[in-house]
Amino acid sequence: MDLFNRWSEASEHVDLLGEDAYREQLVQVLSRVVPRDCAAARFGCTRRMDRSCQEPEVCAQDPPPGAGEAVHREGPRPGGCDHYVGWWGDSFALRISFGAGDRHRAVQWDRRLWIDGLPIADDQTLDECGHWLDDRFFVILAEGPDDHPAQSFGWDSLASTIRSVVVHDADRGSTVVLVPAAEERWTNPAVVRNGDVLLIYPDRVGGAPDRTLRVF
Repeated sequence: MDLFNRWSEASEHVDLLGEDAYREQLVQVLSRVVPRDCAAARFGCTRRMDRSCQEPEVCAQDPPPGAGEAVHREGPRPGGCDHYVGWWGDSFALRISFGAGDRHRAVQWDRRLWIDGLPIADDQTLDECGHWLDDRFFVILAEGPDDHPAQSFGWDSLASTIRSVVVHDADRGSTVVLVPAAEERWTNPAVVRNGDVLLIYPDRVGGAPDRTLRVF
């Protein structure tokens, strides 16, 4: 009910609190929700993000045993989707992503990121959308270093050609910002988990990883 009220009456809350305070309070509410709350608030979902959830009564049902182990969930199915989008004005700018098992949740709003209510990588220019590797690691791309020899910026885009990678370990509450070296061309980097090692590829197309990051 708190989420529904704050979201459906957003303009009144913003007038009362100001946009910054409203955002902080809403993020704290979202850090406690489960998928059924997002569906009930009529957010868009993994299945169809450009409109509100059409079957919240399905998402409101308890998920079947073992369903929470899936990394990617798309409805309609008991337990809900893994990703929800809230519309702000004429565009969707608020994203809530649940890890497998729903123990952790990431909130993305206006290129800022909170995980379990805590701000992440505030000193980085982040992409609008990241993803969970499982129920522990959240990965999102960021603007690469200005002094990289292959760096450039498009005239019609804020995105840089060379990207950095932000990896947040939600279990340990730690964040690593991986910045490409001069010889590394990270134009569309991807992170893949292989047991206790994260593999960082320079491009999603394929090839060999540039780096490995051991996790415990």
